[in-house]
Amino acid sequence: MKALIRMRMSMHDAHYGGNLVDGAKMLNLFGDVATELLIINDGDEGLFRAYDSVEFWLLFMLEILSRLKER
Repeated sequence: MKALIRMRMSMHDAHYGGNLVDGAKMLNLFGDVATELLIINDGDEGLFRAYDSVEFWLLFMLEILSRLKER
């Protein structure tokens, strides 16, 4: 089971030196994908426990893929 979001980041999203996008905005998008995955799985948005890995790279296009992992 997976959920995916694709988003183009523009200069409007860059707020820091070197045209960096705020890390909190990026993590918010990760949260949106996790919420979608929880809705698909449980029918309710609920809460998730943790991220396995989050890495920030220089980008213009953002693609976040979230997969539900069995315990």
